[in-house]
Amino acid sequence: LNCVTEEVLFATIGLMIEDFETGDFSAFEWHHSGSANWTISEELPFEGAYCVKSGVVSDSQESNLWVSLIVVSDDMISFQRKVSSEDSYDYLRLFIDDVMIDEWSGEKAWEQVSYPVAEGNHIIRWSYMKDYSVAAGSDCAWVD
Repeated sequence: LNCVTEEVLFATIGLMIEDFETGDFSAFEWHHSGSANWTISEELPFEGAYCVKSGVVSDSQESNLWVSLIVVSDDMISFQRKVSSEDSYDYLRLFIDDVMIDEWSGEKAWEQVSYPVAEGNHIIRWSYMKDYSVAAGSDCAWVD
């Protein structure tokens, strides 16, 4: 009796880290949408030389940065975020598969946040969204 067994194995090799230290968006397949693209910024990153900064948008506009990921087992996404916006009106929002997970507005210093991500294909999106009027602070958000 001859038996052949074939099995596909997935292995995680270290952490998947995007620190934007390439100085561009080349480490992952990043996508932009909305009224203005996010940019690589040297403006007070949390760590290293670079972070990303939301695009310059006007009233009722948004700036989106997103990436599609295949998560091979239940895990977490962690990142540093900073916001300078009109409190309770203009927001940095995190979406996973078009479901809003969290939001921040006002003056928020760098802070690490973490969220569970289930096994499977997911789209992770950061959106800086402005309401219909008024600007405050730097009127943007940063992620590192």
